[in-house]
Amino acid sequence: MRKIKLVLVFILAIFSLGLIACGEGGNTEIDWSKKTVSGISPVKETFYAKYEYDEFELSMLKIHVEYTDGTSRDIPVTEEMLDEKDIRKLKTVGKPRITIYYDAFDLQMSVNIIDSSRLDENLNPDGEYACVIKAIRDQEAGIINFIFEGNENYDVCAMSFAYSYDNSLMQLSNAKMNEALTGIGDVQVVDGKVMFAYTESGTALEGEIILFTVNYTGDFRNSKLGAAEDFNNVVYLANFTDFSTTLADNVLYHASVK
Repeated sequence: MRKIKLVLVFILAIFSLGLIACGEGGNTEIDWSKKTVSGISPVKETFYAKYEYDEFELSMLKIHVEYTDGTSRDIPVTEEMLDEKDIRKLKTVGKPRITIYYDAFDLQMSVNIIDSSRLDENLNPDGEYACVIKAIRDQEAGIINFIFEGNENYDVCAMSFAYSYDNSLMQLSNAKMNEALTGIGDVQVVDGKVMFAYTESGTALEGEIILFTVNYTGDFRNSKLGAAEDFNNVVYLANFTDFSTTLADNVLYHASVK
């Protein structure tokens, strides 16, 4: 009986030691404040990106922190890492150069702050292009307007084009052609692209007109919405004097990132 008790005591002792060991090793949370920083560097893709001035947040920028024990981590930039004058620089359009302070280290980097809505104005001031086809997002309405902007020297009688986007970041749905258009048209949203085909009957498109709209959800800031040349975008110009058509070779396809 005494031997059994001794065996049980021995087993309990081993079990207790195991619990203590598990308790010490099971806590995997790292206390970074106790580590010594050996250097910092930029997470380059976050600094090389373009940011809308009215949507930019400081946490979008990240730095890579290395420690003397060989570990490292990426952390977002905070206001505590910048001087007030540099914080003010990031609230206007431009490429401000800022200094980031972390521990005993500092890092100078430029940030590209843009206002892409300016890119949507005066795209064809000299009439260089036969027409401009634009995809302009309306953030408040949650829609993307696909707009035709003609040149007074040209009439457009037919067109076919497609735009691609990153399906993992943004979803498009409810494609609707403008009811004001009098020709025959079709618009579809399939497989990560928007496809549009249109033919005028009797008259031609001129001036500026919304061709169609689509609803979108998701984060468009990093999406890849843009003119997809590999879908054989085409625009035909009309001459209603001799009723001839010509394939336009100078069409500007423009997708706003705003």
